[in-house]
Amino acid sequence: MQDASLVRALVESLRATLAGDGAELERLYRVRVQGTRQRWTLALAREVEVRWRRESIVIAGSGSRIGRLEILEAGGDGSVMTIQEESP
Repeated sequence: MQDASLVRALVESLRATLAGDGAELERLYRVRVQGTRQRWTLALAREVEVRWRRESIVIAGSGSRIGRLEILEAGGDGSVMTIQEESP
């Protein structure tokens, strides 16, 4: 069940990010944006289950392209996905 929650959070965050839906991101998370259009970072955090435990998603990219997705689960586990353009 916890895995389903994490997948749902990931899908929601990517969908809202790609759609440029800042209102939806702010509804779901505490949002922090840093950088410039050419090199930006979007940090999303929310409290889960217990007040002192948080899960967070950090999305980084350039322009309209997402290049890195980092997930930290409330229990301390995490994963990083790097997205690269396919070479011709």
